[in-house]
Amino acid sequence: MGKPGVYVMAARRWSVRSPSTANPTANPTAIAACRIAVTAALLVSPLFRADYRGLLRAASDSQYAPIGVLCWLWQRSPPSALLIDGVQTVALVSTTMSLIGLATAPMMILSFLSSWFLASLSFSYSAAWSHEYNVILLVQLALLAAPCGRALSIDALRSERSRQRPLSIADCNVPVFAAQFMVAWMFFNAFCYKLLLGGMRWWNSDNLRNTLSIQWLALGKVTPPLVQFVADHVVLYKAAAAASLMAQGSMILSLVFFHWPFRRAFFGLGFFFETLGLSVMMSRWDDIPINGHWLLLYAVFIDWNWLLPGQAERDCQRTPLPRRPRLRGLSIATAWALFAVTSEFVASLATPGRNVRAAYPFSAFPMYSRLYGQSRLKTHASFEFIGPQFVSNTVDLSL
Repeated sequence: MGKPGVYVMAARRWSVRSPSTANPTANPTAIAACRIAVTAALLVSPLFRADYRGLLRAASDSQYAPIGVLCWLWQRSPPSALLIDGVQTVALVSTTMSLIGLATAPMMILSFLSSWFLASLSFSYSAAWSHEYNVILLVQLALLAAPCGRALSIDALRSERSRQRPLSIADCNVPVFAAQFMVAWMFFNAFCYKLLLGGMRWWNSDNLRNTLSIQWLALGKVTPPLVQFVADHVVLYKAAAAASLMAQGSMILSLVFFHWPFRRAFFGLGFFFETLGLSVMMSRWDDIPINGHWLLLYAVFIDWNWLLPGQAERDCQRTPLPRRPRLRGLSIATAWALFAVTSEFVASLATPGRNVRAAYPFSAFPMYSRLYGQSRLKTHASFEFIGPQFVSNTVDLSL
């Protein structure tokens, strides 16, 4: 009689450590939480507030180098100002409606397409483009075919009494896993490139100090006291570089522990702290000092079905499991999520260390992987950096 009791206790302990696998059900709560996070990230970001008309007036047509969707449809000349205004309005309205969950499925598609258009335009007049919007667009891409409006939405309230198509476990779990993959793989790419290009020299040398100096010099801003203090102390900037590597490389483990809420959230903290580090040390997207439009994406590392058990149970009752398992291929939601993951995986391997304009928002994500300075581990060395040349027709800039 003792052995069955031990077995029951072990089963209970396992269910506490891994509650999301103890009683698997098709809960759309996690997908809804990811939908809210990614649409809120778009609304908080400067994407919809940018002055694109001013960008067109300030830049000449010769500077136009389209990326993303513009590289396909507006390759020779930029879109008109009237079209840009219309797309900006559509983007704001559709993203807001996606956030509250009204006509969720079509609004998510409109939101992605219009946001992709604006993000492509924002970098089409520069020699290079940053990764400010890549991760947001990739997370939204993974969720486009998912049942995002089945929970935490106006659509769910309106259709509570209506008959809905039953969801499978894969329909609810695979898109969330894909969204989490998009975030974790982005930083794991950066981790791998840093090790391949610099190895120990990336963190155990003057590389980060030189990178910080170049970054703030290029921005034309006074280096903040905190950043200057770190750059002046060898132990601090080497420790910061090592911590950055650990954060970027560890968050991929959240995919391994996808069904373990605590471990999944713990390894996802690498994304949280790395994002804060980019914001403070590199002044990335400094119009929002805490980099809020990235921090919101930490939601993909949280098991919302476990965190909100009451809400998940109610949503599960409205979306029962199908009576017969599907044996004839994948559902649209699962197939699309796998397509998005495969596309990002292939794009990152096919374009090592460089950004292909036509593939935006897919990218290899080098993210400061270049080694700045001489590769010396124990001795300091000077670092000469060739800066830009300024020419003025009205002011004499000669020395």
